[in-house]
Amino acid sequence: MVGSSAFGQTDSTDLDLSMNQVVLENEMDTLFYDPPADYGNLILEFDISDVLNFGSVHFELVNAGSEKLLFKDELDMTELLTLGIISGVHVTINMGNLERNSGYELNLAVENNLGLVGPILTKHFEDEN
Repeated sequence: MVGSSAFGQTDSTDLDLSMNQVVLENEMDTLFYDPPADYGNLILEFDISDVLNFGSVHFELVNAGSEKLLFKDELDMTELLTLGIISGVHVTINMGNLERNSGYELNLAVENNLGLVGPILTKHFEDEN
């Protein structure tokens, strides 16, 4: 569980970064993500340990080889609920379709409802296939 009030979480063991099959939503995706085996849908999952004191989650995704920033966002509880990416305390964030042969680094920090930001947690992903 990712803590938000005491910031007791100091490592990334409670963050799950995995890659599923590429999501092809339209004909353009079929052309862009060809061959589909070279791409995957990167998913971040974690639990919020202190929902009452949770303020927001800050995260960024970086290409590990080039240090290029791919994605950066901050989501508060209202946004998590509106986007439908939280169920109880479990959060699932779709990072989108990415190349399987690249490594990725995710940096995440939780802010409590008083505006205090906890430590940055880092999770690495390398496709094992």
